[in-house]
Amino acid sequence: MSFQWVIDNAEQLSINRVQTAGSTIARDGRYRAVQRGANPYIFTVKLPDGPRWSDIYTNIEAIEALGTYTAETGVQIKYSKFPWF
Repeated sequence: MSFQWVIDNAEQLSINRVQTAGSTIARDGRYRAVQRGANPYIFTVKLPDGPRWSDIYTNIEAIEALGTYTAETGVQIKYSKFPWF
């Protein structure tokens, strides 16, 4: 669970839950919009400044090995660190 390590060590965390939509304007001026698939949660995480790269590179490499589209379930966000959840 390498994503859990990022959440546990985050300095800042934000979650984007806005639905993904697509839109187009036809030649006659009509506007069309549709919802695109499932609503993904997009996490933006900032790790703290200060740790040496040599101390955290193994964790970063494990995350990069998973790629962009790897899903992980069971990530927990600590209420005490981010009380707005």
